[in-house]
Amino acid sequence: MSPKTSFSFRQMNRIQLVVPCLIMCAVVSTLAVKAQTWFALTTRSNLLIKAQAASTPPVKAIYFRITSKGIEPSELKLSPGRYLVAVDNDSGFNVVDLKIDKEAGPRLGTAQFPAGQRKWRGFVEFTPGKIIFSEPGNPKRGCQITITEK
Repeated sequence: MSPKTSFSFRQMNRIQLVVPCLIMCAVVSTLAVKAQTWFALTTRSNLLIKAQAASTPPVKAIYFRITSKGIEPSELKLSPGRYLVAVDNDSGFNVVDLKIDKEAGPRLGTAQFPAGQRKWRGFVEFTPGKIIFSEPGNPKRGCQITITEK
């Protein structure tokens, strides 16, 4: 029969007690440093994202729908700025292109619909004045956009 052994801290010498305590302290210290570094990086990243969001102006968007009756809406009033323009062709026709022209000025853009394409998206900078959004050959089926001063 083997003698029954029992564990007792009193039987351990000082070195046997100190080594596990030092190892535990090293592990806890390492975890604390890693956590502090991780939290610092997260905070810096959040501040950078917030700064970028604050400096980026909000996106303005307008939606047009081409139907068999014309472009909807037929009139619109907007403030100046850069807009995401979305156009859906629900007319059933193959629309070659749409013009976005300043009434007394340059063409601001075109929305081209190749055969089978029903959607167009693009950015357009609108300045004060009147903008005509129309189909070539069908100017009466267009949309008049009035850009007001801020």
